[in-house]
Amino acid sequence: MNKIVHPIAALVIFTLLAVSITHNIRRLPVQSLDTILAYLASDELFFIENGGRRPCSAYSLRKWGDYFKRVIRLMPAMADAHGMLGFCYAHMRDGDKAAAALRKAIGFNPYFWGFYYNLGAIYLKQGQFTQAREYFEKALATPPELNVIFIGSSKIYTDLVRKSNHNTADLQTRLQQGYKLSLAGIQLCASKIRTDLPLRMF
Repeated sequence: MNKIVHPIAALVIFTLLAVSITHNIRRLPVQSLDTILAYLASDELFFIENGGRRPCSAYSLRKWGDYFKRVIRLMPAMADAHGMLGFCYAHMRDGDKAAAALRKAIGFNPYFWGFYYNLGAIYLKQGQFTQAREYFEKALATPPELNVIFIGSSKIYTDLVRKSNHNTADLQTRLQQGYKLSLAGIQLCASKIRTDLPLRMF
């Protein structure tokens, strides 16, 4: 039998995760470029198909993109739908449409790390280091507690967590990795190294 988590209990869990993330972010080390570049091979494609055992095909990315477009038509102010549409466009190598979708997402929710980070990754790949650094810095400045609350209250992201076999405990690790990637992006921009950083859903 599936147990339903009481909303207050869920809020307590997410709050504790946010406090832990905030504490650990303050202690993040500055990574060497060798460490950063060694990490770049782990580009994150969709991992919600086939139990997370393989990335999405180009066909599946288009299918997911169409799904998020339908969501946006019904709920135009849904920041997470715009953000995921941008994620799909970015993996389909359409940086302009990806950036436009992510900027719309930021317009509806300016506090979510992932929107800024993915924009930074797009601009870094294009060699636009000034813009990329600006977005990586904004990603790093987002409050972890608001990221946790947003993910926990988003039907889109909670469905992605469920379909990708993640659990609540993974959220702390993923956000910590995300802030580290933002630091890596800032360092890459400072060194003017044009490369791919892994795109992230959350």
